[in-house]
Amino acid sequence: SASVAQVNSYAGNRNCRFYNAYIHNLAGYTVNSLLWYQGENNSEPRMVSDYKVAFALFLNLYRTIFSDADLPVIVQQLSQYNSWTEISYMREAQWQFMTMFSEVYTIPGADTGDLNQYDDIHPTDKWLLGQRVAGTLAFANDMPPSSMLNQNIPYGIACEIISTTYEKQGDYKVITLVTTNENDAWYAADDITGFEVYSNYRWKEAGARVIDGKIKVFT
Repeated sequence: SASVAQVNSYAGNRNCRFYNAYIHNLAGYTVNSLLWYQGENNSEPRMVSDYKVAFALFLNLYRTIFSDADLPVIVQQLSQYNSWTEISYMREAQWQFMTMFSEVYTIPGADTGDLNQYDDIHPTDKWLLGQRVAGTLAFANDMPPSSMLNQNIPYGIACEIISTTYEKQGDYKVITLVTTNENDAWYAADDITGFEVYSNYRWKEAGARVIDGKIKVFT
């Protein structure tokens, strides 16, 4: 069993009662992975740097509790919504976690704000987010991409974009992304679906086609 102390808070037990009552009592057990979906209350730009420090401490603590230095942690990026503050800084920080820490995977959320007609912090279509989490979880547990595709598990692993290039070819706009995920693989040909383009403050459905090994998106 693991010997991990309870957390004390400067505000008394109020701020950490859920951890002490629930998580602390699981010390020593084995878990497969963690899903972290939080950050709205810390999204003010001046708070983001502190949030990075807090996340590092959180990550170290939970991996210590469950005696697993490589415990996969899946982070759900904040969705797009009209907030009292600019949340893009927080979303960028959540994206950077993948290069700051090992075995941390960020689920894209910037494209999910239009799923919620009430403009809330939580998209109403949780199924899409669940699919993305399932695909990332399978990848984090070493399920090969070919097996995931055969079982209809979405293979859309989040990764940091290192560089982008843009080129217009006739009616097409070709955007080439170089990512940190060297093991990424997909199999598709001809017309494919599922692409949207953000224009005039809303996401619009776009056509896409695989040509010469590249995905070309057009509207």
